[in-house]
Amino acid sequence: MDGPDRARIITSIIEWFEERRHHIVYAALDKASYHDKWSRQDIPDELGTIWRFLGFHMMLAMQRRFMREEKHKGNTVYIFDNEEREQMRFADLVQRPPEWSDAYYERPRNADPLDQVIDTPYFADSTQVALVQMADTAAYLLRRYAEVELGLDAPRYDGELERLREWATMLSARSIGRAHIYPRAKRTDAHDLFFNLAPEPIRDLP
Repeated sequence: MDGPDRARIITSIIEWFEERRHHIVYAALDKASYHDKWSRQDIPDELGTIWRFLGFHMMLAMQRRFMREEKHKGNTVYIFDNEEREQMRFADLVQRPPEWSDAYYERPRNADPLDQVIDTPYFADSTQVALVQMADTAAYLLRRYAEVELGLDAPRYDGELERLREWATMLSARSIGRAHIYPRAKRTDAHDLFFNLAPEPIRDLP
């Protein structure tokens, strides 16, 4: 399949997503910066893997976005791509989140932490769950966009960066909102933990 055909397919997939009014939440980090901060003990112990760091960030962003809606409690099921080594630790993190994470979504005193989640996250094989495959596609496009935008990898065809920028903007428009993922103002230490490790092209999406 040549580049133009692949581009048309990707655009049609995102348009399908838009037409059905689905939303996404995303998170990203610079691996080298993460490992550097981890070596200096500047990252909480409970976020000791990249997978857990990103997964927990997305859950906090979702809680921040929907917490103030009426009857929001227990309305969200989280399904992650299968990651056997993380399941028990991540479930424990979600059931007993650290106190510092309350500041991310300004948890009210009378509210349970992460009260939007139903039970604990589920894990599934992406080959068996269509929307997990869609999440894989979105993750690839956002990562590829950041790599090319930052000059970490060269474009593979003429106009690839422009295409990637367009797709990233389309995906961002269907997100839960950058203000809930990477807020630019009134950030707490909890927000800065994730904001400062995110690649600029991702955290600066509109």
